[in-house]
Amino acid sequence: PSLAAEAVASQPQLTTPGWDGSACPVDGTPALPVQPLLQTRPFALPVLACALLARSDKHAAAQEAQQQPRRTTQVHKPAISIACQLALSRRSQALAAAVNTLEQCVELVMRLRKEPGWDAGSLDPAGIRQVVARTLGDPTAAPVSPLSWLLHLAECLPQLQASALCLVDAAQKHGSVKVQSQLYAPALRATFVLAVLVPTALRVWLSRVQQQGLSAAEAQQAALRWLAEQLPGVV
Repeated sequence: PSLAAEAVASQPQLTTPGWDGSACPVDGTPALPVQPLLQTRPFALPVLACALLARSDKHAAAQEAQQQPRRTTQVHKPAISIACQLALSRRSQALAAAVNTLEQCVELVMRLRKEPGWDAGSLDPAGIRQVVARTLGDPTAAPVSPLSWLLHLAECLPQLQASALCLVDAAQKHGSVKVQSQLYAPALRATFVLAVLVPTALRVWLSRVQQQGLSAAEAQQAALRWLAEQLPGVV
């Protein structure tokens, strides 16, 4: 999961050229296929990373439990067995990999947020309706747009947040200071920032579809008002 998340996040191109109906730039360089990046479902990768961490943690706990009887029968603390050392090392590696997976996913969101059209601001009403219709009609054949990524992120957001909380708990129990420091920013963004960012962006798209004469700035303000109305029941 960690390597897959890194591979997706490091791609120079995340949306299909011309997804918004604009002319594709012709510079002699073939366009990279973007649809496979979305099909890997990168925002679901932290769940897989946490599952691998849970398996390694279970194995490490079993090895530690086998060490306990020896410690109670000897005056001096015995050396940890090789099997236990390996299990603890694998758990540390799994934790570091899971933290990196979450970090890469959050960085991917931050990159996508900078894409033109993240909140449909660059599109006219007809263009917005066309992008929405194509994306919802057949996601596998539609050009990959910021909306495509946004819908995938919204689908995986609860799992992404649960993964962040799982990693925070694991880092507090077994993580080094370095791992805990690395986890702080992505966990905070996953649990709080994305919880505001994603529904607000989707609300902007919805507002501009429903109200054709609404400008990008007006849709953004309407989305923020909607968000403010939702917060009292959540916070």
